Amino acid sequence: MKWFKIISIVFTWLAVGAVTWLSVGFSMDQRENGLCTGLTISIHQPDNQILLLTEDLNVILDNLRPRWDSVPMKEINIQLLEDQLRTHPLALDVSVFSTWKGELHIDMTQNVAFARVQQGNSGHYIDQDGRKFPLSSHASLDLPLISGRTDSASCLSAIALIDQAASHPAFPGGLAQVNIASDGSLQVMPQWHGHVIQWGQSDNFHNKAHKAQALYAYLLQQGQMDSLNRVDLRYSNQVIHTFNPSPSS
Repeated sequence: MKWFKIISIVFTWLAVGAVTWLSVGFSMDQRENGLCTGLTISIHQPDNQILLLTEDLNVILDNLRPRWDSVPMKEINIQLLEDQLRTHPLALDVSVFSTWKGELHIDMTQNVAFARVQQGNSGHYIDQDGRKFPLSSHASLDLPLISGRTDSASCLSAIALIDQAASHPAFPGGLAQVNIASDGSLQVMPQWHGHVIQWGQSDNFHNKAHKAQALYAYLLQQGQMDSLNRVDLRYSNQVIHTFNPSPSS
């Protein structure tokens, strides 16, 4: 009786294994020899940065194959498709996969713009790591503007300053613009008030931000903040500031 029970268990497991193997084999065969039943594209992007639409990928898709439905799955080079989609300038990451039902899925993550860089009459976006990608015709983003000297190292310096200012109480709303001089020194304009700050080099952020905050508090108390025109934070022991000329002068 005991041996019969053991044999029954062994045969049960063998049967389960055989069914599983046949099911997997059938699924793989169906995926390999079946037809593509459709193409689904998913683009992951922030709600306030819709820079890339599915139709923007049509040129790449059409160059590889005029149509995708009813195509044998074995004729679709998924790796090639993924590599080609990665060449899109707004693509940060791409994953392409198929299901056993023959559905082809494109999963794309859009690059996220951190600032806009102006070079003469042209411009581009830049992400927080300094990667460049073109402006989009689908959206006009309200982002900090970087201008002047815009080589990679200078832009990274400006990005670091914008990032720090965004979380400092002296600059509500962050910075609206950073201009980089030929010597690498920075001139910035805060978002909350239309004056210009001679920042100098990008070092000593907290010291310079503290000096700006102390000046703002004093001018607000004196009722002079609206007239502020320029602030110079380049000197270690002082803050130089000037006002707009009064209408009577």
